[in-house]
Amino acid sequence: MTDSISILSNPVIWCIFVMAVACYYSLLHGIFFTTANTEQRFLTLDNTQTLLSSLPLLGLLGTIVGLLQTFAAMARGVGNQAELMSSGIADAMYTTEMGLLMVIPGWLLLYQQRRSLERRSQLITAEPTPGN
Repeated sequence: MTDSISILSNPVIWCIFVMAVACYYSLLHGIFFTTANTEQRFLTLDNTQTLLSSLPLLGLLGTIVGLLQTFAAMARGVGNQAELMSSGIADAMYTTEMGLLMVIPGWLLLYQQRRSLERRSQLITAEPTPGN
């Protein structure tokens, strides 16, 4: 239980989660509710792709911060060194895991969104003009 509490107290985890939810919302809204007119979108596809690409990098940042905190605690000589190192590294790796786990569904949704937009634009261009 303390592991999950320490993970949830990590601000990088929350940044990853919030950015992923914003991307998922934008992509799902675009897939199911937006017409070919993309002016109503919460985020553009380019912005969404950029945010999705930053998720693994945020995870890596969280890992580096966690490792630096672990080494600083080891240098202070707080507690059992082996236990401190193993728990600190495990906590640090959770951010990388979270960044990777959150980006994969986003990439799949982004692909689906692009296919959906292509199909809609093909339908619009394939419609006959009135009077022909």
